[in-house]
Amino acid sequence: MPAKRRAAINHRLVRGAKQARVVTPPPREVNGITIEPSATADVWMVGSSFMTRARQQLSPQRPELVPHKKILWLARGGLRWNDLDRVIDAQVEATRRSPSAVVIHLGSNDLGSTKTSQLLIDMETSIMRIQAHLPNTHVCFSGILQRRYWHSARDPRKVEKSRSKLNRRLANRLRDLPKFSFIPHPRIVATDRSWFQWEGIHLSCKGIVAFVKDIDHALVQIFK
Repeated sequence: MPAKRRAAINHRLVRGAKQARVVTPPPREVNGITIEPSATADVWMVGSSFMTRARQQLSPQRPELVPHKKILWLARGGLRWNDLDRVIDAQVEATRRSPSAVVIHLGSNDLGSTKTSQLLIDMETSIMRIQAHLPNTHVCFSGILQRRYWHSARDPRKVEKSRSKLNRRLANRLRDLPKFSFIPHPRIVATDRSWFQWEGIHLSCKGIVAFVKDIDHALVQIFK
């Protein structure tokens, strides 16, 4: 092949390579959660309807929790603890990066249908698994909230006892992990109906504000 023709072909190949664009795959759903391939968030907020309502509470003027930190919301109503690993794995695979912090608010939808001892094992295992796969990520567990009404519960007092035990034991067992925080919500108590909507399950506007402030306070401490 003549030298001039070879040079012309090489020039076109190089020019074509420079013009090639990296195509980002479209978002996909895992367990009802939209996985964002292009997400570069500092904090991943993973949870059930409490998280979706927390996102709605944040105003357009202040769409983030911690100032100047990007938030990725991985939440939907009805999400259960056994959905967590698949959602986290899919988001990590999609972005190929780890966030600075992951906030998890799950477990209330499992109470009453999963044995407390098994749920505690599942929760510990998932949190330690996240830390093993994302060693630079701070994992925060937002405590399971009280409710005025536990639907489908034969004995609501027993469910409340299980909720309190899970929060306490998880916080105690994982407190020595280097990058773990337990986020309590001490103000939100079932005896005060003003924290809740009429059905006694979901939080009122007042309750959501307190819920968001508790998470915000924990994140501020992490990003100091």
